[in-house]
Amino acid sequence: NYRKLGFLFFKCFITFRNLTNKQYQTFREYARTNPNIIYWIKTIGSWDAELEIESASVEEYYALIGEIKNRFAPIILRVDSTLVSKEHAIAHV
Repeated sequence: NYRKLGFLFFKCFITFRNLTNKQYQTFREYARTNPNIIYWIKTIGSWDAELEIESASVEEYYALIGEIKNRFAPIILRVDSTLVSKEHAIAHV
């Protein structure tokens, strides 16, 4: 549980532009190996990717987002994010 460890939980939604398969693989590998990014989802709809991020502080989160924006500037069109204060469990019947 991220709260018990003193972490904040964020969801980051990314829209790409002119993304090649090689660029996608590079971004995916970055997300896979970054210790703060705990889950990566390729989405269909308003965004192309969703990252679930745990961070020790808001400042650390913004530093990570800044790094992502700088490192992948040619392929990122837009980044939206939200701080998740509570996740609800969904029971599937």
